[in-house]
Amino acid sequence: MSEIVPPAAPGRRDQRRAPRHLVFATAKIVDPWSPGEPSAGAECAILNLSTSGACLLVENAGTVPERFTLRADSGRLEARCTVVWRNRHHVGVTFETPVSLPLDGWPVA
Repeated sequence: MSEIVPPAAPGRRDQRRAPRHLVFATAKIVDPWSPGEPSAGAECAILNLSTSGACLLVENAGTVPERFTLRADSGRLEARCTVVWRNRHHVGVTFETPVSLPLDGWPVA
């Protein structure tokens, strides 16, 4: 699996704590941490992944809760997440606790 470290957007400093790896895996946004947040269970795709976070492709980033559990359909990942950025169809998250990633076997984008 290839390591991807793209440059930060113009005028922004890259704040990633760990290198990201391109993957393409289906997942679900489930179990919001806080009561009263929008109901969860939305489907998403994991586009890139590291031990400290991920970039997700979603139908509408505005409906994704600030905190949630991300569960890969393959069962390879379940992590509590906090949104650190979002745009129309993408959400960048950081994991509450770093995850151990045996990257072999993940579908590569």
